[in-house]
Amino acid sequence: MNNKIKQNTPGSIIAKIVMNIIAISISISCIYPIIWLIYSSFKTKGEFMTNTLALPTILHFENYARAFHLGNLVTSTFNSTFYVITNVVLVTIVATISGYFLARYDFKGKKFIYYSYLIGFLVPIYALLVPVFLQFRLLGLINTRISLIFPYFAMQVTLSTFLVESFIRGIPRSLDEAAAIEGCSVGQTLLKIIFPLSSPAIATIVILISLQTWNEFGFSAVLIRDVSLRTVSVAIQSFRAGLQLEYTYMMAALVSVSIPIITLYLVFSKYIISGITSTGIKE
Repeated sequence: MNNKIKQNTPGSIIAKIVMNIIAISISISCIYPIIWLIYSSFKTKGEFMTNTLALPTILHFENYARAFHLGNLVTSTFNSTFYVITNVVLVTIVATISGYFLARYDFKGKKFIYYSYLIGFLVPIYALLVPVFLQFRLLGLINTRISLIFPYFAMQVTLSTFLVESFIRGIPRSLDEAAAIEGCSVGQTLLKIIFPLSSPAIATIVILISLQTWNEFGFSAVLIRDVSLRTVSVAIQSFRAGLQLEYTYMMAALVSVSIPIITLYLVFSKYIISGITSTGIKE
């Protein structure tokens, strides 16, 4: 009873109110830009330039059709989806296998491999943009379907490997030993035991890879010039005509290209939280 009285003192009530106000304010500051982006995408350019915060008088759905036409969004969405799927598959396979061996085995060259991955955290990825461009130009890899696969893979594999390795360290070795007694090979142990148990970590790297690949701009802008091969992040730039910017069309395009990645995040969100919590890795 005394504890309840102490907890409901005027000071504690005021503190709770203040904390709630702060939490609500932060939430609104995060949500409002998305709401503003959505309703602004239905305005005409004149309405937007007159009052950027006002609601549209009429919903102009034709902005989306115009945005898809100007930005060639169908093709660019397909290209980005191709890179996301390819990168997710390659990085997930390599990160899971590498993470498993780094977590479970001691072998010659382990430290070299480990520190090689670690260097990936120390070098800013865009510091390599010019060297990669020069190398790709010599190899004839500029402006091809596979131009972005290599840099995207290199950008994601380091963090993914460390995340999976950290998670696998928490899986009891006795499961591996039991599988070996049952006659399972290393590959079977990976497929039947480690891979299913590592699903929270794998779901985490899937969404992180998808987000970063979908939103990446620097390499896609430099290595891809053909309109039919460009990604959605580069396609958004097509709404700039000289010094003029088609704001409402661009906003319609941004809403459209954001839907797939937001849907993916909502599907995997519970796995992401559990995966990051289990591995202790924070963005």
